[in-house]
Amino acid sequence: MPEFYRLLLIFVCLPTLALWISYLIVGPTIRAVRNTRIQVSTPLKPMLPTDPRLPGGARWFFADVWAQLESIGFEPVIYLHSDAIASGGASFLMILEHPVNQDGVAAAIAFVPGRHGASVQCSVEYSTESPERLDVTTTNSSGADILPRLPNERVLRVPGMRDLAALYSVHGLHLATTEVREKRNFPAPTQLHADMQNATFRRFTWLADMGAVRFTDEGRRVRFNWRCALGVAWKLLPINRRSRLTLARRRAARWLNRHGMPGHYEYLDFARAVANHGAFSGNLPIPDWYPSADDTVGRWFKSCDVCRSRVAADRPDCDVVTCSTCGLEQTPTDESPLIAFDLAPKQSERCGIRRGVF
Repeated sequence: MPEFYRLLLIFVCLPTLALWISYLIVGPTIRAVRNTRIQVSTPLKPMLPTDPRLPGGARWFFADVWAQLESIGFEPVIYLHSDAIASGGASFLMILEHPVNQDGVAAAIAFVPGRHGASVQCSVEYSTESPERLDVTTTNSSGADILPRLPNERVLRVPGMRDLAALYSVHGLHLATTEVREKRNFPAPTQLHADMQNATFRRFTWLADMGAVRFTDEGRRVRFNWRCALGVAWKLLPINRRSRLTLARRRAARWLNRHGMPGHYEYLDFARAVANHGAFSGNLPIPDWYPSADDTVGRWFKSCDVCRSRVAADRPDCDVVTCSTCGLEQTPTDESPLIAFDLAPKQSERCGIRRGVF
């Protein structure tokens, strides 16, 4: 090799390659270690579908998905939000159940707004849990699994499947191929957010035992270790995201073909659909036990243990409450507690009270 080209390789090409690798991997790894603080102590909070904090994209996505799930027989159970699942991020959930089948399947519609120019994340998943805590999930999420799954989780990802009735059938097949023999009863609506919060804490406790993350701030937050941050940065590279999505679609097609279903399905990029959506002027469905926006001030609520209608109380420590529909007297328990709704700032100002849970 001529001396000129050797010098060009040593002093130009190799440093450029090193800077490029540092920009793509080392920089995001350092940022993930230093800046990422996942809040595990911030609970999911119930919210009203009319809450102004719910983004327009989430309203459109929830309504679009609800149009399909309603035709299958699902009914809304609760709306949830969290202000700090990740550093400064927010997430919005709509949880539904099938009251006719009563098969223990929960449908979750998830919407996470994009931050700093990132695209939104939105997906639908069906989940069934056994009494032995074996969690079987079928999802159409197109996002990469950047953290390891728990040993008791069985996740089938069919990226971008548009037909949610077909996804429901796929979940039934997924259940049949696992060792789930008995399904856990669907928890009370007012207990769902606490169950989900406990599941998040169990996940990060397991990751901390593996050495992937570490707890900080007296157990209230979780930060990545270097090894986990490097893996996250590598998986989130644009070329890796695209290749992992392609591989996930191929794996899903093979799984569907192997179980007698067509491997080619209608694919939809939900994030792009949300970005291109028009103005949404309709109303989202309201669960039967939900109060009106004017009835939340100073009030606590739960769903009836029999008819799932609204049960209201003036304080959280009531011994006996009465259903407004069937007249049944019942005692709030840890499995079916009374909860309050977190008001948005604008609602709080109109009601003349301080912001927060009351």
